[in-house]
Amino acid sequence: MTATSSTDYPQFIQATLASQERYARQEGLEGFYCYPAIQNRPGNILKVTRVDQGLLMKLDVSAKTSIHSFTHETPMDLYSTVEPTQEHLFLNLQLWSDRIFRITFSRQEVPADPFAGIPEDARMLIGKPQSVDFTMEETPDSILLRTQAMEITIRRRDAAVSARFPDDREFFCQRREEFQTDDIHDLALADKKGSFACFEALELDTDEVIYGLGERFDSLTRNGRAVDFHNKDAVGTTSPRTYVNIPFFLSTKGYGLFLNSGAKTDWQIGTRDVSALQFAVMEDRLDYFVMAGPNPKDILHSYCTLTGFSKLPPLWSFGLWMSRNSYLSWDVVNDIAKNIRSHDIPCDVLHLDTAWFNRDWNCDLKFSEERFPDPAEHMA
Repeated sequence: MTATSSTDYPQFIQATLASQERYARQEGLEGFYCYPAIQNRPGNILKVTRVDQGLLMKLDVSAKTSIHSFTHETPMDLYSTVEPTQEHLFLNLQLWSDRIFRITFSRQEVPADPFAGIPEDARMLIGKPQSVDFTMEETPDSILLRTQAMEITIRRRDAAVSARFPDDREFFCQRREEFQTDDIHDLALADKKGSFACFEALELDTDEVIYGLGERFDSLTRNGRAVDFHNKDAVGTTSPRTYVNIPFFLSTKGYGLFLNSGAKTDWQIGTRDVSALQFAVMEDRLDYFVMAGPNPKDILHSYCTLTGFSKLPPLWSFGLWMSRNSYLSWDVVNDIAKNIRSHDIPCDVLHLDTAWFNRDWNCDLKFSEERFPDPAEHMA
């Protein structure tokens, strides 16, 4: 038998410089997952200030970066400790009701509002915080906030937030990960040469099911799915692309989460690691709401108090809609309308699908001047 040593079969080796540079050239959110992006992570809570029905915490900072490496010739990205690029980070936890709390994470004590230039009634978040009766308790290891419906714990050594129902069932828990592989990107401000993104990771139980995140064509549940949150023309209904992204999900553990961001977002729900629900936003602040509830109905009601309740559609929209893929001209549309009336079909809407624009499957939101001239004259 030939003797071997650790030099023959190294556990971890760093990738070549060329490979590192290839990873460094990645654009978008993917470029913040690895070197040269520095993950600035929350450390010890240095200062706690009680503000606006909650707490503003000034945090110490540690940092790491993900280096493209190999283990036994298998590509694997591994974390390496580095110097942080931020002196302090800030975590704001605010109670919005006895069962809703808001978490804001930023490099600034008072981060700029990215929606400041948008009218209030046109924003995703239109709700206002309620007056909440709560108690606060401090221990050497943690800070506890209690309302009638939940208890929130903030760990002092790393500002990790968790929440429980009054019967002691935990429904929400931020993940903190110190393992060497970069499968989990926990709460961090990623700095890539002055550009920023934020990461978050939550505990995902083996029997926990996640629903939501808008219109999706693959499956009802989100577990085991990576979701690219960037509205685009889906060009059909059989791909991961979607026309409608909604930054809200519902967990069977008894909570919902609304991410108050219009930035490009990446969701990894039990994909990079089966025990973690992860998301990242391409901006320098993280702002989300957690809604506790005994059932989906109550959680959805809480969500609507933040983003607004649906208005009753007009009466005609409840009638019969007629459509197909697709009507090619006004002549075809008018012929369909005549046949509907001749058969006494009480139709309220003729819906034009994809063929009304100039080039098929290229939705430029402009009617074809040849096949669909004067569109205003043909609409009610």
